[in-house]
Amino acid sequence: MIPDAPRLSPEISRSRPGCVLFLLDQSASMAHPLRGTHDQPSKAVVAAEALNRLLQNLIVACARRGAVLDYYHVGAIGYGDDIVSSALSGDLAGELLIPISRLAYMPARIETRDELGPDRNIQAVSYPVWVDALHRGKTPMCEAVRLAGSIAREWAADFPDSVPPIVINISDGSATDGQVREPAEVLRQVRTAHGAASFFNLVFTASTAQPVLFPATRLGIEDAFGRLLFELSSELPPFMVQRAADLGLSLDPGARGFAYNADMSVLISFLTIGTMPAAMA
Repeated sequence: MIPDAPRLSPEISRSRPGCVLFLLDQSASMAHPLRGTHDQPSKAVVAAEALNRLLQNLIVACARRGAVLDYYHVGAIGYGDDIVSSALSGDLAGELLIPISRLAYMPARIETRDELGPDRNIQAVSYPVWVDALHRGKTPMCEAVRLAGSIAREWAADFPDSVPPIVINISDGSATDGQVREPAEVLRQVRTAHGAASFFNLVFTASTAQPVLFPATRLGIEDAFGRLLFELSSELPPFMVQRAADLGLSLDPGARGFAYNADMSVLISFLTIGTMPAAMA
């Protein structure tokens, strides 16, 4: 950073933490293979694995001198089969929003997987799991967004000088419990001293067309519900636009926190840019 340059966002600290809430579609359709191909894992598996990896990356970003400091409060809400509840497993089951240090020290389990290392050799890698891949019943998205709005509002009241909350919704279909516009607009009215809460959406589809990532227009969004979620998605704040540029993405003015027809690489990019701060003290 150039010395004395103005910050693109307020600094995140333990007294002014960030807040990230993930909404995870766990309806029956999430059991289908990603992007309509039979040799791909299910959307539920892809979403859960990407979220677990993102949570681990956030923990690493908050680590200082062997300890995980509470720069973030995080939560994951699953919705499916008329059930809207915490998506966290193990001892954290039922928790809706927690300091990241609790998340760090309480995964549901540690899995060991064989992965290709930097030296091109297979090595065993520890893989912490907080969120499991589930799929059942309908898609009560409206209730999930309402719950996220309530949580974000309470958190903003407790941390009024923090960066605004970020809510990231990962889904493959339209809500089955009403019109999502009203709870989404209420959510986006939550504010801190630094602006309004961000509501971002990532939509899986069965299409094999090119993914759409952080668009500024509806071009390439094929279905009506995808276009609605694009409309309801917040514009990326300046520090996220800069984060995207750092990762090699050039975004158009007015780019929104929205992805459509996502694959695994798009999902990882979306979650990374949508959560990482400009600076932590």
